Amino acid sequence: MKGGKTRMKKSSDKTKIVISLLRLGSFLYRTGNRIVKDYDLNQQQFIVLNEIVRNKVINQQQLVAELLYEKSNTSKIVKKLKLLEYIEIKKSEDDGRITLLSCTDKGFRVWNECMEKYNSWNDEWLKSLSKTDISDTIRILKNLEDIKGD
Repeated sequence: MKGGKTRMKKSSDKTKIVISLLRLGSFLYRTGNRIVKDYDLNQQQFIVLNEIVRNKVINQQQLVAELLYEKSNTSKIVKKLKLLEYIEIKKSEDDGRITLLSCTDKGFRVWNECMEKYNSWNDEWLKSLSKTDISDTIRILKNLEDIKGD
C-alpha cells in the first residue's frame, strides 16, 4: 500500500458485541475490586464467594464449571477464602476425592455487606434502564452464557 498505510478491516456486529463485553468486563472488574477491597477481596474472589453462598454447598469441580475460571485460579481463590475464614472446606462423606465448599457465618456477613454495596452501585449505574431493557439484557446474557463454548 502507498505510504505504508494499512487498511483496517471493518468489525462485524458480532465482533462489536464481544468488544463491548470485553470493555464492560474491564470496567466491572475495576469497579468490583473497589467495592470489595475493604474485605481483603478482589472481584473474582467475591464472585466465588457469591457462588458458594448461592449454592449453600458446592464442590470445587462444579464451581470451576459454573464460573468458567481456570482450575488453578479457583484453587488459589478457595485457599484465600478459607484463610479469611469466609468458607469451610470439607471432604465429601460419600467420596473423599470430592471437596465440598460452604460459607461460614463470617463469610455470609461479608457477602451481605458486599451485596448491599453492589446493589446500591448497580441501582445508580443502571437507573436509566427500563424494566424491559433489564429483562431483555438478562435474557441475552443468559443466552451468551449458554453458548459459551470451550
